[in-house]
Amino acid sequence: MAGSASFVGIGIYVERDGVSGQQMFVDVADNAKGISGAVRARFDTSRIANRTLSDIVLHPLFHNKIDVERDRMTLSNRNLMGAKHVADITRAVIAGPGGRASKKVYYG
Repeated sequence: MAGSASFVGIGIYVERDGVSGQQMFVDVADNAKGISGAVRARFDTSRIANRTLSDIVLHPLFHNKIDVERDRMTLSNRNLMGAKHVADITRAVIAGPGGRASKKVYYG
C-alpha cells in the first residue's frame, strides 16, 4: 500500500542496576526468538545454578574455554561448551540428573 503509514509503539525503561537490567532482558527474551541459551543463562539470575556461572566462567580451569554467547560448539569454536550447558551440569551435580535445584536442595 503506497502512501500508507504504519505505527509501532515502544516503551523505554532505564534500569540503573546492571543485574536487574540483565534480569529484565531475560524476562523479555523468554518471549523472543534468537536469544541464545548461553546469554539467557548468563543473565537469568532467577535460577540458582545460573548465578554460579560468573564464578565458574572465571575459574582458572575454565577461563576462556566457555562460550558465553553461543550454544553450539562447532569446529571453528575453540571453547569446550556454552554457558547454558555449564548451568545444566551445575544443576545436575547439585540436584541429581532428574532433580530440580531449589532452596530446599541447597539449604536442606
